[in-house]
Amino acid sequence: MRYIFILFILYSSTVFSDSVFIEKVTTSFDKPKVYQVIEQTFIDRGWRVAKHDGEGVMATINHRGVDATVTIYFSGQSLLYACKGTREVTRRKLSAGGGVKSASKAIIDYCPKKWVANLKSDLAWLLQDI
Repeated sequence: MRYIFILFILYSSTVFSDSVFIEKVTTSFDKPKVYQVIEQTFIDRGWRVAKHDGEGVMATINHRGVDATVTIYFSGQSLLYACKGTREVTRRKLSAGGGVKSASKAIIDYCPKKWVANLKSDLAWLLQDI
């Protein structure tokens, strides 16, 4: 977890990788209040808060074959979203006639970017009120 904070401090781009996103905050906020708003945002979106400590808020969700964990960290000037998860996909082999010959299920690494975007949008909106 400590290496994420190093990345958090060193980089200021919006998207660091496929699963780490950084959002600048224009004003400074009280850290405990921000973490309270983050936790409520997760709950409002149907996520289960798994861990809330001084370093960040971690929440999980299992929905439509996606099992994801997002942790949001706050530095005072930026929010860092770290996402990891898996997705169940069905792979189908088609026969020469176009019908399904066989199907198999597989689990792949997956970060639900649209869900993270929803969290980012909700937090930007709610942080205006504190």
